[in-house]
Amino acid sequence: RLKLFGSERRYNKVLLIDDDRTNLEFSCANLTRLGFMVEKIRSGKEALERANANKYDIIFVDIELRDMTGYGVTRAIRMGNGACSN
Repeated sequence: RLKLFGSERRYNKVLLIDDDRTNLEFSCANLTRLGFMVEKIRSGKEALERANANKYDIIFVDIELRDMTGYGVTRAIRMGNGACSN
């Protein structure tokens, strides 16, 4: 359940992964404006390192990254090579 404009929100910490700087900044600005805490990452490898070191409520990943596919990043996180809270 997500209330965007209410005082209670279940999801707060977001990992945003995109190798395109414009897309990354645009998405980050919109999520931040809605009150989310956003960490920006530009590579799949760095995303996996961050996901291992931190807990995120939501992870948004671009499908076509330069060093990995978004599917590969997602698969690695789901297999336990990264962390996402439920």
